[in-house]
Amino acid sequence: MIEQIIITDPDGKILYINRAAENTTGYFQYEVVGRKSSEFWGKQMPDIFYEKMWRFIKKEKGTFKTRLLNKRKTGELYEVDFAISPIFDVKKNIIFYVGIEVMVKKS
Repeated sequence: MIEQIIITDPDGKILYINRAAENTTGYFQYEVVGRKSSEFWGKQMPDIFYEKMWRFIKKEKGTFKTRLLNKRKTGELYEVDFAISPIFDVKKNIIFYVGIEVMVKKS
């Protein structure tokens, strides 16, 4: 099982991706850190999907889970089970988001 981990700031700017994310997506950490995750992934889903996701994780401060298509640097699509959760400081302010993607096995 390949688990990709992506950590962003509260505005969606990438702070970290793990080696599995580099290997799966084709993007290296130095290419993505400091840029919005939507620049690399997320072009294949309708805008309303992302509006719903951001509203849920920012306003309701909950974990958002779904299955979605993601895109590699080569343009190839792949399917993942995706979860993104806010990380809070002691005053319950969101300081990071942690996204985890698990590749869906093709049958």
